[in-house]
Amino acid sequence: MKKRLKGKITIKADFATAEKTARALLETLKIDSLPIELERLYDSFPNLQIKSYTWFSEIHNITIADVVEITDSESGCCWYMPEQGRYLILYNNTISNLGHIRWTIAHELGHYLLKHNERSDRTQLTRNRLSEKEYNVFEKEANCFARSLLAPSSVLVAIGKLDVVTISDICLISNEAAVNVLSFIRRGLEMGKIFKDNLIKLFNKAIHHHLYAHSCLDCQAVFSDEQCNFCPICGSEEIIKGKRYDNMIYSGHTTDLNGRVTVCGRCQNEEVGDQGSYCKICAAPVNNKCSNVDYDNNGYIEWQCDTVAAGNARYCVTCGSETLFFKNGLLKPWEDEYPRSQSNLKAVL
Repeated sequence: MKKRLKGKITIKADFATAEKTARALLETLKIDSLPIELERLYDSFPNLQIKSYTWFSEIHNITIADVVEITDSESGCCWYMPEQGRYLILYNNTISNLGHIRWTIAHELGHYLLKHNERSDRTQLTRNRLSEKEYNVFEKEANCFARSLLAPSSVLVAIGKLDVVTISDICLISNEAAVNVLSFIRRGLEMGKIFKDNLIKLFNKAIHHHLYAHSCLDCQAVFSDEQCNFCPICGSEEIIKGKRYDNMIYSGHTTDLNGRVTVCGRCQNEEVGDQGSYCKICAAPVNNKCSNVDYDNNGYIEWQCDTVAAGNARYCVTCGSETLFFKNGLLKPWEDEYPRSQSNLKAVL
């Protein structure tokens, strides 16, 4: 039998611990992009299961309404089984608002990691099982944890130019939650709080992506580049700043910051190495960059664009020419992957 935790329940919520716990979780699991992939947390705790109301109703042959009554919640609960030292988080997956569901899971995870059940010696944390002070403290701490996990303030401040719609979209939370997040950040800034911590370094790539996100009106690609004149997927000049679509993911090759692959895109040779411009097996280019080159009368390079390209870039974002990967047949034409069943949103913008 697991020994129960007899921690003192403070009258005031410990927001600092809740925030620190959420940051530590992101750092430990190396989660570095928004929206936070909650599924990556599901198997991270050996004594915790995270399941839906539908799952619970099916294994017990009861209705969703029955589950709501048992859990005493329309949204979710954190169930503690002290004899086994195990936890079960249930969330109502029948709710249509995905942002609400994600917040519920994060909120209940906060109860679990902050050991609210063990501190209160309660299997469930409901109003009728706790004093009003206990309930309010635990709810505030769990909400603080959820906010810090799903919408880390330092990362959002680094992205800047925030509003409710943007926060809701970036973090995949409800508008109601986004209002509270924005209010928290604004209050902090007004009080002179500096939102800087280790998450800025961890989320550096994600911050860059959101700062320099562009959308193509022709192929609906969303890409990140500080300065671009052309879409890297279709070569169109019809690009606008900001994320206008859900990401249309086009196929490509994994490359480093210099556009170099570790595995040849043609023959799958894994011994590419750090030197040379071509695969030693099939002579395919191993660096994706702009193919635009001018030669003089003697065949020497007089000028070249040489812009480094992403692993799925068919065209140069600077001059619009084909990239080496596309020119050499290592990438499919974007039209082969474009979702033709979807109507082009360009007409309604």
